[in-house]
Amino acid sequence: MPYSKLIPETVPQVYRSAGNGAAAQTAVGPLSWLSPPRVRIVLPLTARDPNCDIQAQLQHGPSASGPWANVGAAAQINDTTDAVALLSGAASVRSAGILLPFLRVLLTVSSRLGGGNPQVTFTALPMLAWETYSQPGQAPSLQQLVAGAVLASNADGSRKEYVFPVPMDFDGAQVRAALDVTARALNANLDCRIDHAIGGAGPWANAGAGNLFTDTTDNLGLLTGYLDEAVVGPILPRLRLVVGIAHRLGAGNPQVTATATVYALMDAQPDAPPATRAAGTGISLGNTAAAGTLDNQTPAIAAAVLTMAQDLGTPSAPSTTDVHAAYAGNQASPNFPGPFTNPGTPRNLQVAFGATWDGGNVNVVGTDQFDQAVNETFVANPGNTVVGTKVFKTVTSATKAAAGADAATASIGAGSKLGVGSAAIPRVKDFSTRGVGELSVNGATEASTWDGTNSAVTPTTAPNGARRFVAVYAADRTLTQAAHTHTFTGIAHSHAVTDPQHQHLG
Repeated sequence: MPYSKLIPETVPQVYRSAGNGAAAQTAVGPLSWLSPPRVRIVLPLTARDPNCDIQAQLQHGPSASGPWANVGAAAQINDTTDAVALLSGAASVRSAGILLPFLRVLLTVSSRLGGGNPQVTFTALPMLAWETYSQPGQAPSLQQLVAGAVLASNADGSRKEYVFPVPMDFDGAQVRAALDVTARALNANLDCRIDHAIGGAGPWANAGAGNLFTDTTDNLGLLTGYLDEAVVGPILPRLRLVVGIAHRLGAGNPQVTATATVYALMDAQPDAPPATRAAGTGISLGNTAAAGTLDNQTPAIAAAVLTMAQDLGTPSAPSTTDVHAAYAGNQASPNFPGPFTNPGTPRNLQVAFGATWDGGNVNVVGTDQFDQAVNETFVANPGNTVVGTKVFKTVTSATKAAAGADAATASIGAGSKLGVGSAAIPRVKDFSTRGVGELSVNGATEASTWDGTNSAVTPTTAPNGARRFVAVYAADRTLTQAAHTHTFTGIAHSHAVTDPQHQHLG
């Protein structure tokens, strides 16, 4: 696997937090490359202060001066031990999409204890390692479609589209759109999609499910989105990028503008230039295959044991109002009116009932850490807080069972139980079969209570927004397959190809 240093120095360099221990960032790179299937950040640590937290984020851009965009969570690494070690984190084009031709790593250094503590440092020589394609001619091609294009919405702020044709046929598996936004009006909302067609005259079809990306911040920078034929199916040979701009609040508002350079990145080079070849002689090729039978035996596959490690972040302190504010029991509508605020970390919920609450039980609906639908009923207990058992990543609605006579209220907040697993970390079978897991708080292991039914853990030390929790656990996952045999039988046959004398012309 090829690798390269991101800095010209030949000896490790020192990276520091802010003087008070708060986070400080250093950009390392950039490195020009041809996008491979996978890339890894490598950080060989030769020295490190106690309580030094390190985070490394892979970024990509269209040029050595940027602008830069993160390459997803897969390339982000965070370490919470004090050991000197090798830290590495990987990104795959299957999760992050084809990468723009310049890479850099953004290092963040901070004290584990946060601001107001001594400065911390570490010493390392940052590197990138990557795979190479097994076949030539598959390096990506970056096409600048327009430089410094001024985009404007309609006069009333409604959305206006701009079309940028891609000047070459596409014959690959992935394509990325990129907008280098160099100027942007407040409230300007940009979106982009990739259309495809058989020929340049169309008709055109959207190659993805709606817009590939949309941005709702006021910042400048790089906006990117990509298509993968493994997800959307084969992509037709003619492409165009369609960029839309509109006022964030829609029609009936002032016109907004933005300036952007538009790129298309494709994971296949254009066809070789035309060439003339000499005339060849006619040929006749014959191949005869005898009858035969091929057996392939596949043994049984037993259950597998997975060891999982998950950084649960720094969840906020438990609350009774941070998901939904108090709602009176004597309100006629059974529906809590909103707004609902999702827990920052998937976790259980709790409902605080007023002393004279008579609005009945409260039912909450949302999704869990695996993005599966979940609901839970909190049995009314006036004057008390009822703690739930299920994990909620999102909360979409809540209802009370009755319209009471009293104005006492009920409110909804986040509890202390933390969800383990995610949509990217599939649920494991028999979560607690292999015994209790291990939970660390700011790097120190402490006693915890594990819930296999809801894939969750409750720490002894409650979250407070600063404590970092890391869960390590083992579980069984059944991958059982009975032993079986694949048999292929072919009769005797011949392959014949006849090609008359001909000439190849470019």
